[in-house]
Formats: sequence, structure tokens, C-alpha cells
Amino acid sequence: MSYRPQQQGSPQSAAPANKWAAAAQAAEHQARTGSSAYNYNWQNIDEAPEDYNDSEWLSAKTKNIQNESLQSSRRALAKLNEAEGVGQSNLDKLNKQSGELQVMGRGLLVKMGQLS
Repeated sequence: MSYRPQQQGSPQSAAPANKWAAAAQAAEHQARTGSSAYNYNWQNIDEAPEDYNDSEWLSAKTKNIQNESLQSSRRALAKLNEAEGVGQSNLDKLNKQSGELQVMGRGLLVKMGQLS
């Protein structure tokens, strides 16, 4: 992101350097003139046309993305917990098999006369 300072004598409504500057400029304009015509919220933001110059749209879009990220993190955490449970179950089964193999090994050694 680069910031282009306004040249001397340029009007206040000069084109912004990037979309974030445009959003800040739009927010200032809306603060002076009132709110936008569209009623944005994070649940219906995907239905609204993209408008990087509208602070309400940007705010709703940000909340929407945060919510999607939160839901994704929760799903990942649930998968992690599920994987941990499966791993623990596998370890328990392996420990049980190991004990059974030790008993069988001792039994074979006793039959072969190597252990008393």
C-alpha cells in the first residue's frame, strides 16, 4: 500500500491512492452526509454489490469474513479433537495387543523350556 500525498492545488475529491484510502474517504463523506442507501449486515453482505468506497459495506464484509473464519476454526478444532480421540483409541488397542503378545511370547518360551 502506498500513500500518494495530494499535490498542491488539487481538489479535496481527488481520486484515492487505493481501495483503503477510498474507504476512508467514503467513511468521511458518509459521516458528513448520513448513511448509505443499502442496509448492510454480515449475513446478507454476499447479496450486496461490492462497494469498497462504502464504509458500511466494508464493515459488514469484514464481519462476514470474521464469522466465516471463526466457523472454519471451530470446524478445524472439532476435527482435531476427533483425530485425537481416534489416536488415543489406537494407542489403547496397541497397548492391549502388546500385552497379549508378551503373554504369548512368555508362554512359548515356557513350552520351549527357556523360562521356568
